[in-house]
Amino acid sequence: MISLIIRQWGPWQVIAGSQRRADIEGMGKRIAELEARLDRQSVQHEAKIEQERREHAAELQIMRHRMNNLDQCLTMLLALIELDPERARDSAARVRQMRERQEANEIAEKGAIAAARLTATPVEPAT
Repeated sequence: MISLIIRQWGPWQVIAGSQRRADIEGMGKRIAELEARLDRQSVQHEAKIEQERREHAAELQIMRHRMNNLDQCLTMLLALIELDPERARDSAARVRQMRERQEANEIAEKGAIAAARLTATPVEPAT
């Protein structure tokens, strides 16, 4: 029995070495596939973050624009009232019409951003 084990030791070592080599090669291929997948996901994530940055910048720009419009309307209303306090009602109506136009423009801007968000195509990474 011992002699049989001794005679088979060499072939077992060859088989075990071949199996280890195959396992290592298989792991190498899996590692390469995982690295490639991580690279693709990283590129996709960076593209998504950049898209979100652009969207937030556009939203901030609309907010600034809206605040400037409101400031302009308030300043105009105060100036008109100071010029002729008796025509305050007419002045308020003019400023209200101005705000309605501004609000319509703001809605159009928000709609454009929403449309851009919907039509944005995902960036496909180069493989």
